[in-house]
Amino acid sequence: MSERIGADMRTTTYAHMMKQSLEYFGGKRTGDLMSRISADTDRINMFLSLYALDFVTDVIMIVMTAVILASINPWLALVTLCRCHSLPG
Repeated sequence: MSERIGADMRTTTYAHMMKQSLEYFGGKRTGDLMSRISADTDRINMFLSLYALDFVTDVIMIVMTAVILASINPWLALVTLCRCHSLPG
């Protein structure tokens, strides 16, 4: 999925660059622009494939822990979840 998003972003960005005037490219080196686009989309791909997946996994873990805790003892689950929410930092 992250590769597809990166490919779509590159395609959209390249299409936008093709609409720019020649004066725009006169002031900038084209190779630098292409390199920057590739590097930025690679960073986004890395974020989506690693960090976003970790975030989703952590959220699922928290929800499942809360469900299991509630199934064992609903009162304790309520007290625990409310107490954790009110802790600083």
